[in-house]
This record gives sequence, structure tokens and C-alpha cells, in this order.
Amino acid sequence: MILGDVIQLYEDNEVVEYVYLDASPEGGSIFLAKIPNIIYSQQVLKQQEKREMLPKTSPTLRALNNKLYFFVELTTEDFKKRLAMLSNPEYDENKLQDYSETVNRLCEEDISKIKNEILKAPKSAMPPKLIECMEKLK
Repeated sequence: MILGDVIQLYEDNEVVEYVYLDASPEGGSIFLAKIPNIIYSQQVLKQQEKREMLPKTSPTLRALNNKLYFFVELTTEDFKKRLAMLSNPEYDENKLQDYSETVNRLCEEDISKIKNEILKAPKSAMPPKLIECMEKLK
């Protein structure tokens, strides 16, 4: 698998799609970005729009900023209006034992946006191993 491949995992008897980001060079960890359904994705985007309208000094905005949401709105045809959620991307590699197969691939524009979002995020918000992997792909 390579960056941008979309895989399906089975969680609670439901198929969930993820973007494969990379694997830890030492093994043990993989990095995935969850692609939530369109309804959840649109709710997150609406919340983001409201957040952007708040004054920069708003206590509400400061509270929202404490909660880390990192995502990319996808433009790949099969995933339009959906997000790749980058918060908490590290998983045990044994999770891949439940994946069916690579079912799709993101377009290059989406892959580039994901790399940029990971690299511009505060260092404390992303696993160091993932940042290191993305820096090698520049």
C-alpha cells in the first residue's frame, strides 16, 4: 500500500473507509485517515464555517481551538463532500488484518493536501513518525 490508497476496515459490523498514510519504519504502527460518511463530514464543515465567523478574540473560538481537528476536504470524484480526518491517525498494524483490500485511490491533489496539512499542523498534534514519513515524501 502507498500514500493515498483507500482501504476498507470493518468496525462494529460496519464498513469504514480509511486513507492509508504510511507505516512506522520500525513496524508496529500504521497511519490512517478516517473518511467519515457524508453526513458527518458536512457537520464538521458547518462547524468549521461557524468557527471562522467568530471574532479572533472570542472565548468560544479559543475553546474550539483547544479541540484539535485536522482534516482535508476531498475532491476525488468518489469522495466529494467527504473529509479525510487526520486527528489520531496512529493505529496498531494488526488492525490491517481486518482490511479487505485497496478499494480506491485519492487524486494527487488530495494526497498533496493531506501531506501539507500534516506538515503544517503543530508538531504536538501529529505523531513524530508520521511527520518524519511525510517530510521524506516532499
